[in-house]
Formats: sequence, structure tokens, C-alpha cells
Amino acid sequence: MNFLKIWGELAIYADILGMHKHPTYAMALAAVKSEFPIYQSEMNGLDFFDDRIERIRISKGQSTLEAKAQYFHQQSIIEGERNRFQRISRKFTTQSSFLYNRIRVQLFSKIFPSVLIDYPELKLNN
Repeated sequence: MNFLKIWGELAIYADILGMHKHPTYAMALAAVKSEFPIYQSEMNGLDFFDDRIERIRISKGQSTLEAKAQYFHQQSIIEGERNRFQRISRKFTTQSSFLYNRIRVQLFSKIFPSVLIDYPELKLNN
């Protein structure tokens, strides 16, 4: 029950901040905070790939570019190649979005502070 309460609070906070890209962060933080058991066992048949993590593993010698070349290639096809203007534009959009959400949260918390704290109670059928 504590897990759901914390997850609810974090989800509302993340939503107000406009953090929609990685919704599992709120869930993971709630699990850790509520001391929910987390099993970090490997799932057979599932190969996890994150380009940022793989680049660090490659730089530390824990992996090789050749081993993950297919994944990097697939990712570049899905995301598409970006030129310098597109990268700068995306960075500007991200920064302006962050600034907008920060101002929105500050105003929202001043005008409607109870919305950040109060939310409907979870009704369980016992």
C-alpha cells in the first residue's frame, strides 16, 4: 500500500514537471523508497540495449562496438540521422520545455498547492 501511495505522489509530481519520456522512473523510485523487493535477475531471451550505457561499457572495455554494432545500426535507422541544425534545435526545444515546466510547476504549486499533496484515496475491496 505504501508503494502505491509513494508512486502516486511521484507520478503526479513527474506529470506536472512534464516528465513523460521515462514513466518507469517514478515506479522505480517508489519501489526503492517503500522497500519493495526488487529482483535484478537476468531474463533469458531479453537483450537490454541502451546506447548511452553501451558507450560507457565500451569505453571501460566491458563490451565492444562489434558486439553491439547491429543494435547501434537499428537504433540509427529508427531515430534517423540528425544534422547539426537538428541537434541544436532539439537541444533548444528540450531546454525551453524544461524552463516552461519549471515555471508551470512553481506557479501551479503557489496557486493550487493541495493538488500536489491531496489525491483520491485508493479503495480496496477486502
